[in-house]
Amino acid sequence: MELREVLADVPAEIEGDPATEISSLAYDSRRVGPGSLFFCVVGERADGHEFAPAARERGAAALVVERRLDVELPQALVPNVRAAMAPAARAFYGDPTAELRVVGITGTNGKTTTAFLVRHLLEQAGVHTGLLGTVKSVIGGREREVERTTPEAIDLQAAFRAMLEAGDRACAMEVSSHALALGRTEGTAFTAVAFTNLTQDHLDFHADMEDYFRAKRRLFIGADAEGAEPDWPTSLWSRRTTRARRSPRRSSGRSWPASPAMPGRTTRQWLSSRTAARRSPARWRSPPPATSC
Repeated sequence: MELREVLADVPAEIEGDPATEISSLAYDSRRVGPGSLFFCVVGERADGHEFAPAARERGAAALVVERRLDVELPQALVPNVRAAMAPAARAFYGDPTAELRVVGITGTNGKTTTAFLVRHLLEQAGVHTGLLGTVKSVIGGREREVERTTPEAIDLQAAFRAMLEAGDRACAMEVSSHALALGRTEGTAFTAVAFTNLTQDHLDFHADMEDYFRAKRRLFIGADAEGAEPDWPTSLWSRRTTRARRSPRRSSGRSWPASPAMPGRTTRQWLSSRTAARRSPARWRSPPPATSC
């Protein structure tokens, strides 16, 4: 795929040949190979721009940067490299969630259990379903180790594409507040989204509980709607128990197959861990407890 095609949905100023062929995407210079597009992400501990020369030595074909670098490679100048990863990855992997039905689950506690239950119910309904979460990931029925609850945008879109190629038609995934705040799930078309609960946690990353709440809320109204008047409370403490009336952003509106395990369910109906537990067969055993969010 050409560089300009990968960045078609990214506000980028390309310096160099826009027809440069891209064979892979990378945000870690150690994972760069011949033909890679390297994203110079500015992180808390390191600045990816400092690793651009190393990426070039490993065969990178082009760079995505926030400032021009003295490196002899085509460079795409963007306002925010991290924000550019999600739309670029979606384009590179062919927008996999346009086909894959994804259930996103967020909340302080209960994400792992709910994701396991959702996957179990869909499998029982005859839908081959992948899993992304804290304990493990499952792609095409094969378990894989995980680095974080919700993968970085490039890894996430790659996982979705791998699921489709392995025969999965749905995915149950945990969506952490970190992932939402950092835009990892931007561009993912969620067929359904679920909220379990919200209690004090992760204040080493979020400024306060209100900030934590707003990060979770992005799964339901989207980052683009942060400045708009929402259909549900802006304050966590004003109404702790409420249901969002807004449909999931980029929701496909597709229906799930009929199943005795989920009578009357639609893709836009609010889910909860308690509801899933009540409808789960008695023989189902919960997965190991998870503490990561």
